[in-house]
Amino acid sequence: MKMIKTTLIGALLLISLSALGQSSQNNPINEQTVARYRYESFKSSYAEIPIGLSIEDLDLRERDYLKPLKHHSIQCLGVNNNLEPYFQIENLEITKLEEWMSPAHLSLITPTKSITYDSLGAVVSEIDHNSAELATMQGRINENNTNGWRPIMMFFPSKHDDFIQEAIDNGAHFEIFPDQSFKLSGAGHEMTIDPNDRSIVATYTYEGRRYETRHEYMLYAPYGYVPKLEEVRETRLDLPNPITQVSITTFHNHVIEDFGNKVEKYTDAAHIEIFPNPVEGEYEVVLKGIPEAVVSQVQVRDYMGNIVHTHLNPSVNRDLLVLDASTYPAGPLIILVQTQQGLYSETLTKI
Repeated sequence: MKMIKTTLIGALLLISLSALGQSSQNNPINEQTVARYRYESFKSSYAEIPIGLSIEDLDLRERDYLKPLKHHSIQCLGVNNNLEPYFQIENLEITKLEEWMSPAHLSLITPTKSITYDSLGAVVSEIDHNSAELATMQGRINENNTNGWRPIMMFFPSKHDDFIQEAIDNGAHFEIFPDQSFKLSGAGHEMTIDPNDRSIVATYTYEGRRYETRHEYMLYAPYGYVPKLEEVRETRLDLPNPITQVSITTFHNHVIEDFGNKVEKYTDAAHIEIFPNPVEGEYEVVLKGIPEAVVSQVQVRDYMGNIVHTHLNPSVNRDLLVLDASTYPAGPLIILVQTQQGLYSETLTKI
């Protein structure tokens, strides 16, 4: 179990979420961090009752899980100049288990305390971290200082051998297939990683529960892979007629705000280049190593994650886009090019 748990955590090293044109006053994390990764998530949860059984056949402890749940949120992970981590989640829609339950509109975790806010931005609660929480936070700071800040999954050929060797060292059996997908397995646990459709499928047992998971990813160049879909099926093993809890999460609107180069980048042939830069009016976006690219949109965001302009279905001529920046606001901006191969990001300065 240790092997699969360690491998799974390493393989699923991702983090959270992006803003839909929010202002900085609704994002306290913006004021305290110099680099951020955001995305938006839609999660739905429900329960499956075993075939042939009714609610009366279920354990009383599981009946509370029969209510379908929905959760729409915007989350953000950031660091300050000292690489101290911050995490923020904004709840846009969430199903209440009970009417008296009222989750915070926005929660911010800093290196020293946790703060919650109402929908108007007023502080609702502020709690200092205890010694155990501070020790955990210090461990994350030390890891950031040692390895650099890696807020999204880095799973490329350059990481491939180290990843597999670490899993084998932890007791995994390694098997590779003709299509270059591979399986890591051991003691009733297994994980299949397919670079062709960018998916990870795993089954494992942990603390008396059986899990079946599927994660799908999309490219976010030049940083790594970001989550696209997560499906988790969870079943208790200590009950005679257990339900299966199912949660499905989709992820959207990824953006990294990093004008100080705090986020590690990978080396890959596929990327975009912008000329001229800085720019006043028209500029060119060159698609490098992206064959037959079909661009659905080009999104322009400011340093705080706000969408300032969107070019829908721009024309691509010989791997070249010509766009007009004359209506963009002045200052540093993020250009996000969405193609069928993934998302490509570069910075631009409007003067």
